[in-house]
Amino acid sequence: MQRILRTLQSTHIIFAAILLFGLLAMTARNAVDPDLRWHLRTGQWIVETGHVPHSDPFSFIRPGHAWLSHEWLSEVLFYELWKHSGASGGTCYDDIRRNFSRGGF
Repeated sequence: MQRILRTLQSTHIIFAAILLFGLLAMTARNAVDPDLRWHLRTGQWIVETGHVPHSDPFSFIRPGHAWLSHEWLSEVLFYELWKHSGASGGTCYDDIRRNFSRGGF
């Protein structure tokens, strides 16, 4: 019985190590959203001012033009992740979100 328990325990450790290595390997990729920096800056603006912008504060072509920030909650979440854990935190969040949405966990 002791032998079986040791085998099961070592299997759990190996599985956890493989899972951790896989998650770390996924963070080695680059962020692919071309608007990532814009989303981060908008999230920062919302956190600092406490208001959702009604005009695009970063537009070069149409400054002050009416605009609806329909992604404001995710922009705040992305900014907070980026602020506290850098690029790897955002990448891990994205990977976990994709796995949950596909039923991977």
